[in-house]
Amino acid sequence: MTPSLDPEVARVAALWFSRATSGEFADSDRAAWLAWRRSDPAHEQAWAQVEAISQRFGLLLPAAGMAALARPRPEARRRALRAIAALGVTGGAGWLAWEQTPWRGEPGRYQTATGERRSLTLEDGTALMLNTATEVAVRIDGQLRRVTLRRGEIQVRTARDPQQRPFVVATRFGELRPIGTRFVVRQEDEAVQLTVLEGAVQAQHTPAAATPPVRVDAGRSVRLDRHGVGPVQPAPESADAWTQSLLLADGMRLADFTAELSRYRPGLLSCDPAVGALRLSGAFPLDDTDRALAAATRALPVRVHRLTRWWVRIGPA
Repeated sequence: MTPSLDPEVARVAALWFSRATSGEFADSDRAAWLAWRRSDPAHEQAWAQVEAISQRFGLLLPAAGMAALARPRPEARRRALRAIAALGVTGGAGWLAWEQTPWRGEPGRYQTATGERRSLTLEDGTALMLNTATEVAVRIDGQLRRVTLRRGEIQVRTARDPQQRPFVVATRFGELRPIGTRFVVRQEDEAVQLTVLEGAVQAQHTPAAATPPVRVDAGRSVRLDRHGVGPVQPAPESADAWTQSLLLADGMRLADFTAELSRYRPGLLSCDPAVGALRLSGAFPLDDTDRALAAATRALPVRVHRLTRWWVRIGPA
């Protein structure tokens, strides 16, 4: 059995993979990459696993002395990055508050604090994961299985119900009815984002009589807002990365990276517009936002300004 990798080593390996497949792997990058590999047997072990995963996705990685490679297909690159980033994540991830006992009886409300994630098993066997700052209400009776997402983000893996009761996720802008599936729902002030990972989901705008439901299949995503259900789009590969305690960036604007990371950090985290358009790639830990910020400063010409313990701003270096 392959020994598990140190999470920090796995993170650095993922960053090297991101750089090596960016299409801009300069000679200086290659020299630093080789030096990193040779500096510790654990680094070489991590890179061997990176190579094994990249081959599974049909990607060619640079060898010593090889000229820079063209950037591979974005879809394959993102899938591989997710798999590589997960090298240092074990099944017993410390952030996961796991409820072994299914919920029973009266309807329940469940929530997570900022930076907390939680996994629960419903009475019918459905697996529900709550992301940071999330609140849900659950009701399961003889006719219906219903989860109301009041705020935040959840991942749902529905269970087969012998009673064949419909399963519904209710949101501010509509109802979602899965068909034997796994999916992620994120509710914000102005919209709800649905991403289907397995199976299919029927998205119905509220009020239901206004428009017919829209079927969203695996690998697709759709946005619901006050105007209705938007067009079905390809799903972002990073939609469920948070379930592995990761933030995946693939050419993400620093302003967007900062906004996403701020969801997992108490206080105010902001980005100076002067550096907001800089692009960032890599896998960043959600359980240690200080480490994620430090990684961003190593990748870009920026620095972190800590005005107070709870007020942090990213600006020019």
